[in-house]
Amino acid sequence: RPFKEFLFQFKFIDLSVSENPNLDPKEAALRLLKSSKLPSEEYQLGKTMVFLKQTGAKELTQIQRECLSSWEPLVSVLEAYYAGRRHKKQLLKKTPFIIRAQAHIRRHLVDNNVSPATVQPAF
Repeated sequence: RPFKEFLFQFKFIDLSVSENPNLDPKEAALRLLKSSKLPSEEYQLGKTMVFLKQTGAKELTQIQRECLSSWEPLVSVLEAYYAGRRHKKQLLKKTPFIIRAQAHIRRHLVDNNVSPATVQPAF
């Protein structure tokens, strides 16, 4: 596959190499392969493409999955934080309506002389 496609597909093996704008795509692909410690028998660099054996491609995919799994704890914390912020924002939007509903309930309780002692449990 062409160097740019190769870098895009396997960029998470080493982000510092694949996102470095100072490197040309061929040099970046070579550094990415070296950092993955893939045996040189599994790949060949051409003028415009990286040629991988099937076992080499599978091994690179496995290495990339391992690299991505190391980010999983951080991602789960960020997802939980984002979900909490989103729920808080939604609750803050609904707060005036909740306050208004509470006021109506209190008014109903006062108007009908309902006291906590007369409230019957539902079950």
